[in-house]
Amino acid sequence: MVPGSHSTVLSKMSLLDIPDNIYNWIESFFCEHSHCTKFGHDVSHFCDISASTIHWSGIRPVSYVITASDLHPVNSGNLMSKYADDTYLVIPASNANTCTAEVEHIEAWSNANNLQLNRVKSLEIVFERPRSNQKQTIPPSSVPGICRVEHVKVLGVT
Repeated sequence: MVPGSHSTVLSKMSLLDIPDNIYNWIESFFCEHSHCTKFGHDVSHFCDISASTIHWSGIRPVSYVITASDLHPVNSGNLMSKYADDTYLVIPASNANTCTAEVEHIEAWSNANNLQLNRVKSLEIVFERPRSNQKQTIPPSSVPGICRVEHVKVLGVT
C-alpha cells in the first residue's frame, strides 16, 4: 500500500482507548514533518509530509495497523492478515471465485482511506496439494493487473 494521510490514522486512533498524552505525541509526530533530498552537492527544497506511515520510523507499522483496522474480507471463509504495511489475503479453493471481488474491495477501501493499492507490488500465488493418481485441477483465473507467481517471500520466508 502507498501511504495515506496522517489525518486518516489520527481519526481512527481517536477512537482507541489511549491516554491523551500518547495521542498528542503521535499527532505532533505526524504534523509538520518535512523532507528534503540531497544528491551530490544539490539539496532540494523542503516539502511537507502528510503521510500516515513515514518510512524508516518506528511508528510506521503501528500506524498502518491502526489505519487498516477496519479492512476485512467481504466473503466469509476468506482470511486477511496485516503486518507493517503489508496485507495478505488468503482465499480457500471453495471461494476461488471471490478473488476479484476481494481485490476490488481492498482497492475501494484504499481509495476511501487515502491509500493506493500497488498492483505492481501485489502478487498472487495458488497452492495445490500434490496429486498422485488424480487428474490435475485447473487453477482459477488470475486477477487482472496482479502477477501470478510460483514463489513468494512473506516476512523473509520463501
